[in-house]
Amino acid sequence: MIIPVLQLGHSDYILRIEFALGGSRLITLDTAGLLKLWDVKNGRLLTNIVAAGATSATADEFMSISSDGSLILLQLPEGGTTVFEAVAGRLVVKRPNHLLISAAASSGRVLSPLPGEGGVDLYSHLKDELVATLKWPQRGQHFYGRMAISSDAALVAAPSSLGKMVVWDTHTGEVKYEFQIPVNDMSVEPLFSGDGRKLAFASAMDPVVVVDLESNRFSRTFGSPGVAERFWLNDDGSRLAFFMTNTVEVWDVDAGELVLDSEKVERTESDMETMEYAYAEEAGISFQSNGEVLFAWSDGNELYVDELSTGGHLWKAPPPPACPYGYRLNVSPNGKYLLRNSTQMIEEEHDLIQHLTLWDLSSLKPLHSGPVDGDGFLGICPFPDGKSFLSAAGGLLEKRRWSDGGVLEELDAWMESVMDMSLSPDGSRLIATGFGKTPYSINLETGEVDLVFRQSLLNRLLSGFSRILRNDPFEGFAQVSDSQGFRPVVQHLLAVSEPHGLLITSSRNSGLCTWSLDTGRGESRLSLKGSYCTALAASPDGRYVAAGLRHEIVLFALPHLQRVGALQGHQNLIQTLRFDDAGDTLLSGSCDSTVKVWRMSDGTLLQTMHGHCGPVNAVAFMPGRRAVISAGNDSTFRFWDQSSGALIRTIYDPSPDEFVIISQSGQYMATPGAEAALSFTTIEGDNCENIPAAEFNLTNDVKVESMGLF
Repeated sequence: MIIPVLQLGHSDYILRIEFALGGSRLITLDTAGLLKLWDVKNGRLLTNIVAAGATSATADEFMSISSDGSLILLQLPEGGTTVFEAVAGRLVVKRPNHLLISAAASSGRVLSPLPGEGGVDLYSHLKDELVATLKWPQRGQHFYGRMAISSDAALVAAPSSLGKMVVWDTHTGEVKYEFQIPVNDMSVEPLFSGDGRKLAFASAMDPVVVVDLESNRFSRTFGSPGVAERFWLNDDGSRLAFFMTNTVEVWDVDAGELVLDSEKVERTESDMETMEYAYAEEAGISFQSNGEVLFAWSDGNELYVDELSTGGHLWKAPPPPACPYGYRLNVSPNGKYLLRNSTQMIEEEHDLIQHLTLWDLSSLKPLHSGPVDGDGFLGICPFPDGKSFLSAAGGLLEKRRWSDGGVLEELDAWMESVMDMSLSPDGSRLIATGFGKTPYSINLETGEVDLVFRQSLLNRLLSGFSRILRNDPFEGFAQVSDSQGFRPVVQHLLAVSEPHGLLITSSRNSGLCTWSLDTGRGESRLSLKGSYCTALAASPDGRYVAAGLRHEIVLFALPHLQRVGALQGHQNLIQTLRFDDAGDTLLSGSCDSTVKVWRMSDGTLLQTMHGHCGPVNAVAFMPGRRAVISAGNDSTFRFWDQSSGALIRTIYDPSPDEFVIISQSGQYMATPGAEAALSFTTIEGDNCENIPAAEFNLTNDVKVESMGLF
């Protein structure tokens, strides 16, 4: 069997890198809570796992893989613990209240030490039970830093507040080793060797020390105080490696000699271009059985794997092309065309170029692709005639044909940078939000602003007065400036409810606001009490407005914004919401990499679609068909069966003129420039091999034919 595969790296900042299974597997974790499992030998991406919620770049996150490679453990931002099956990516255990400080895991067994009353609790995550309580040898002790557990779970080490490193035998619960250590103002981190016979420890104020537990013999100190951002021991504890931002040092522990310094390894000029360790921000080390040392590192969201002794570059996993403000998806009313925008960063000029691409959904090929003039965000709105759409960027408005993207008319109108926009049902008015002003309406016939949406004078005065008293019940609805008087807050998101003649808007610090489409008068405002809105959509039947408030979708009844319920299931920020034409179904996309379909009559979650490698930015329904489309930061847009949740097509779209299309049946098309992200997995019985597209000889087993969606 031959399967075409997209090998996409992280679109978000990589926080943690860990080797496992003797260096044959690599795990990476990013700020969006996405875990990736890699085959180190082939550089092949094996699994994407969406963890529960975003992680913080400043958090003391912990990640571990079981000794047999079957389980991955992750500490949650709020302090809980999750356990995943490494291959299937299935969530096995979620313990919200248990802090993961260290863990040992093998098939059917996951143990971790936790701070306990008067000692350390040894906890079984799979069975959800306390296995043992390891008592401190002296009164008044408590743990001071991180804990460590040996790979066979036989030993637990914890530094104490009395300057002791205590090591317990988990089988007997008794203290097996105890020795004096320096305790400064920073916590101490211990680490066992693979065989559990040696223990390394350090703090941010001390160099690294290795102690032979059986002989109680201490090594010399390695490095200067606080030098090791991370450190590793090999299986028998004879080698110590530590990472110091721009270099890696490997030491012979017993001899106290420097074995390898990555700064002194001779490299070719081409190697230097891809191995600039001065920019490494996170790293992982693996001691191989042949004596080689593998170094995996990241300078942001690119992943590199190198051989330290030779300076050889094994492989790298580049991130998908950055798409900070795309995508926006629109499907023509007849369902024949797909319109999307994307953003290209011109690094030399520090500029963002907006692109507009129109796809034919019968052939799945782009009909039109090109940059759009104008600064800032690109907005797209379909006209009610079904034959044209409006694009807006900066001060430029253009009416274009659906059939080929050609410009029908340039509309001369005053515009500011657009954050969100919508057309009136007859197509005569454009309603928009942007930076620095309240929403406004433009008459497309005259190009003039015919309505500026404003709050009542009373609301503005009350808000300004309360701000003077440092007690603002409107949470920033108006801001006082010495030179400008009352300055309305920036409005970012908008939704239009035609049945009620209302405009609904929201920004990060203004809650939800409703405005009359006829008079522009502010009708009501609802405080979100410390939360903020990340997505907004109004149902066509006028019943609801749906707001993405962090991890949940909250439904408000119109016209008075009464909260009527919440849809819960996403594990990260809601990025996009879309109702179907009848208002019966809601589509949502999130930073947790999933797309969800909800039934509005009872709030039932109908489907969850997994497949994106990063945040989902836009979703759309296919008119007249039981299919939906999603697009995300991984530079792909994907077609799904709405009823079953099955993935129909994946389109990797790294630039306006390049693409790879893969169907679930193994058919594919690719342009030459995008083929670098395409590889082929060949499966013959139990043997599996991953081959880059450039090295793969096409055979009749791989079909290249029409990729039409229907």
